[in-house]
Amino acid sequence: MEPIATTSADVEPSGPVLLRVIRLFLAAAWTLTICVLCWMPRSVMRHVEEDSSWFRVPNRDKIAHFVLFFVFAILWARAVTWRRKALAIGMTGLVLTIVTELGQELPVVGRDATIGDGLTDVLGLVVGLGIASLIEPVLRSAERRIFGARVTGG
Repeated sequence: MEPIATTSADVEPSGPVLLRVIRLFLAAAWTLTICVLCWMPRSVMRHVEEDSSWFRVPNRDKIAHFVLFFVFAILWARAVTWRRKALAIGMTGLVLTIVTELGQELPVVGRDATIGDGLTDVLGLVVGLGIASLIEPVLRSAERRIFGARVTGG
């Protein structure tokens, strides 16, 4: 019979386990954010665009799509430890691109799915996956400063 956990150390994640949980949470939250932003109804988007000077930037839509999927790739590359994670993240990102673009065609969303947005999503995904390992040392250093050596294992 398994012993019952009796201390907080027995039931709470700590050290590298906690960091993996945080990374997974951030990646999942970012994925949800992509869905929310991509499926925001046209009426809401129009209201936000009218109230913000940021939305006067040329090609803002493409910049937003690139950044969303660039960050998606980096967060998921840090969250999972699978052997072929780049392939899995790439395929998942491609499916997410298709689903979010097609979802924009729903009557309740009332926006247009475009091939240009989808290609920009894929470009952000590929660039993010391409540089994820290059920026990993910088991100690990930031984690050590934020969470301390006990959490990061360093």
